[in-house]
Amino acid sequence: MCLKKSIRLIKCVVFLLILALLVHSINTVLQPKYNYSNTPWPSTTTFNQFYQMKRNSIDVLFLGSSVCINNFSPMQLYRDYHIRSYNLGSQQQSLFASYYWLKEALRFHSPKAVVLDTKFCVAFHDNTPFNTTEGLMRKTLDPMRISPVKIEAVRELCTIDKSQSALSFFLKNIRYHGRWTSLSKSDFDQKNDQYSKLMGYAPGDSTATSFETFTPGDPDAVASNMHGLAMEYLEKIADLCNEKGIQLILVNLAGNLTNDGIHNEFVRFAQDKNADYYNFCETELYNQVGAVLPEESIINHANFKGAAKMTDFMGRLLTSQYGIEGVEDPQWGDLLDVYSSGAAEELLLSSQDMVSYIQNLPHQCTVFIAAKDEASYALPPAVNEALQQKGLRTDWSESMFRQGYVAVLSPAGIYEESGGRIIHRGMLHDCAKPFTVISAGYHNSPEASIVINGTEYSLNRRGLNIVVYSHLYEKVVDVVNFDTHTGAELYRAQ
Repeated sequence: MCLKKSIRLIKCVVFLLILALLVHSINTVLQPKYNYSNTPWPSTTTFNQFYQMKRNSIDVLFLGSSVCINNFSPMQLYRDYHIRSYNLGSQQQSLFASYYWLKEALRFHSPKAVVLDTKFCVAFHDNTPFNTTEGLMRKTLDPMRISPVKIEAVRELCTIDKSQSALSFFLKNIRYHGRWTSLSKSDFDQKNDQYSKLMGYAPGDSTATSFETFTPGDPDAVASNMHGLAMEYLEKIADLCNEKGIQLILVNLAGNLTNDGIHNEFVRFAQDKNADYYNFCETELYNQVGAVLPEESIINHANFKGAAKMTDFMGRLLTSQYGIEGVEDPQWGDLLDVYSSGAAEELLLSSQDMVSYIQNLPHQCTVFIAAKDEASYALPPAVNEALQQKGLRTDWSESMFRQGYVAVLSPAGIYEESGGRIIHRGMLHDCAKPFTVISAGYHNSPEASIVINGTEYSLNRRGLNIVVYSHLYEKVVDVVNFDTHTGAELYRAQ
């Protein structure tokens, strides 16, 4: 009898384990994925990577909204100052979410400083209790692992907003069951949201050509548009930092809403809470950053070069003002080549002539080249030399008139072929994305096609068509054409 009971018990335990595994798998598949390939603010990869960091290895935390993601680059901070930092910003991150992500971070790390973006202390969504949408709140909280912190966060959230279901934050199928009809391959590909190689940073797209700075004028002005709940949680963040001996650094980034009332509110708050406040909208501080518009835009969603300026300023501040010392750590050091690849990609996007464009093609990308119609007549000798320096063998000064041409340059090797009509198929070396490249010269129904994972990217214009696929961002980052029959003018996809 005892044996039979034991067998039944074992069967029940096995059944429950299988059920738990199935529920976990279903929830994992249904939860939306936000990575570099499908959004400017890849919160899934950001938070997943955070959980892979070694304990007590992060000395500086960045928290805040999308402008925080775009302004501060932990990899550059490590490269230039060896400061170990992580950017836990997310799209329209409420101060409620910032507080609970800080609490979650303190389960694993003991940072010396927290840099907090104050943008969402100002009311933007008056019709919502948390100053952000329900979808963006879930985008921030869904990736948080089940822990006492998450349980507390969900309980408080549902207390404040009684329309929310606590269970839906743990059993994601309740909230996302409708996604069954729109699932894609990426939902089943765990590699897709494995980790962020940039420690939470993502480059923005700011192209601001001018910025009207702010000069404080009325020390008695009172802010009328602060978000009440956000200010409550800002106070909680400050109290937690003081309790843990962490330096809180408040930043109002260039482009954020500011006026005398808002400025005075943060100045007073910082004084009361033993924090420091830096308003980068303010004329003197903005000028200290030294960003030159539009190439180095730090306005709103700072571009790559703008982030370099802001990160350098913060690095100097953290070392000189707060005594944050550099530490050698392979978690950051082993990814410096990856960061350099991202920098090279951004440099590529600023190239305007064909020689510099070829010279700036990043080594860590896959570059597809397809000729259409005629691509040799006006191809400059300097371009021929630049292509050969990249490892290509074709001599464009000989026998290439009206020929088709295909080249694929990747970290795994180089493929190159010329002829009347060429069709080349392959697979990107580090993922399961197939590609097909077609090139046909003048006498063979002229065509230049570059299809990656089922999507056509080629501009299909006369001359050389080039598509650059980034393995860092897992997507195409540039598409250009050079009409090398009449000249070498760059035409870039809009």
